[in-house]
Amino acid sequence: MAEVSVRLRAMRDCEAEEVRLQPGDFAGVQISRPSVNHPNGQKVEYVLHTVAPVRQGDAVVTEGKTLNVTALVENGTIAVVDRFSE
Repeated sequence: MAEVSVRLRAMRDCEAEEVRLQPGDFAGVQISRPSVNHPNGQKVEYVLHTVAPVRQGDAVVTEGKTLNVTALVENGTIAVVDRFSE
């Protein structure tokens, strides 16, 4: 399994795992692992790191979230704009 830090860009308003994302740049990770069931023998997934408002009782606080955005990258809603080697 290989992990590479990436910069992801939401091209328009979208939602991942019930978290709304506005257009802009986000830090993320590209995860590649061998898989005989995927093209080129590699399964590639993308996760995005952000903060999101979460209700706790009567208060709304921000909480760090790691969201799987692979489907949004595949359909072009989110673009991979940079890859950073470790």
